Amino acid sequence: MKYSFREFCKLDKEEQVSLGSLQEDLSGTVKKKKMKQLEDLLKKHDWFYFYSDDPRYYKKGTEEQSVIRKMIDEIGKDGMKLYKTYGKKSGVMESVKV
Repeated sequence: MKYSFREFCKLDKEEQVSLGSLQEDLSGTVKKKKMKQLEDLLKKHDWFYFYSDDPRYYKKGTEEQSVIRKMIDEIGKDGMKLYKTYGKKSGVMESVKV
């Protein structure tokens, strides 16, 4: 079921949490800004962090991946397309169609 932002805010906290993230359409300028932020994160992201023997690098990579995932969820399809493009460039997702 889809809720407007106003309806979502009227729900109790438990229901808000159970519904997960709120999907709103981003305006043009907000979306461009978020896409730029996502691109910056993807450029500096260590795509092979999960191979690290050092737990500090693994933890940092996991945290970066979590932030990236949240941004993709906010942006939507365009965010996922950008993610796949950078993943493919890095060699992690060779077989992914963009």
